[in-house]
Amino acid sequence: MALLRAIETGRRSPYFAYGFALIAFLLALVLRWMADHALPPGFPFLTFFPAVILTTFFAGLWPGILVAVLSTLAAWYFFVPPEGSDWTGPARWRWDSSS
Repeated sequence: MALLRAIETGRRSPYFAYGFALIAFLLALVLRWMADHALPPGFPFLTFFPAVILTTFFAGLWPGILVAVLSTLAAWYFFVPPEGSDWTGPARWRWDSSS
């Protein structure tokens, strides 16, 4: 009960809300990056959905929207292959002097 009261009290603070949102987004991004090799193609948003839902529940609507927008941009940029390419994962973003 005390934990729920602490979360409810902290929920009123914008520092808590947006801090929670950024930490949830970064954790989801790291988890997605680490699981990239184990997931079949077509799951770029898999770890981001729980982050959005939990952030909205614990921190509020606008921090949840922030996580949803950041997650969409990150999933699109890092995990959705370009149309008609031979994309093999996050290795496409490494710096290569031959290109």
